[in-house]
Amino acid sequence: MAVAGAPTANTANTANKTNTTKSPVSDGMHHVKSRHNIADTVERAKRMLEHQGFRVFGVIDHADNARTVGLELPPTKLLVFGNPEGGTPLMRANRLIAIDLPLKLLVWEDAAGVVWISYSDAAFLQKRHRLDGQKQAFGKMARLLEDLGRASATR
Repeated sequence: MAVAGAPTANTANTANKTNTTKSPVSDGMHHVKSRHNIADTVERAKRMLEHQGFRVFGVIDHADNARTVGLELPPTKLLVFGNPEGGTPLMRANRLIAIDLPLKLLVWEDAAGVVWISYSDAAFLQKRHRLDGQKQAFGKMARLLEDLGRASATR
């Protein structure tokens, strides 16, 4: 389901690529427009995460995987990352949050060639998993994701 103002795979938005635009979070996601190509955006995110002590578990290239079975998909990469010091206490409080951890950052290109960074809203995850007693952890998560999205898109 598309949210008004949120980018979609078919977004034909040719606005200035340096703008950072967040969609409403009713879909539980934030979307930030990148001024860099997919590869540079992913590399910027990886460097920032590693510099801050996070472990990058991998990058899944969905477009490359699609090609292996004869299908086409515009550039779409999923960066999977985390830190057991942050994630383990959340999983101990509610094991089901493991479906959303480690964290993910989706870097993708829309139909107009605009590169987007999409990530889950931390408050949405907190509510989804009923972890009201973990406000500090989700606050840190929100700041990390916002900083990561902004830095990967604009620097």
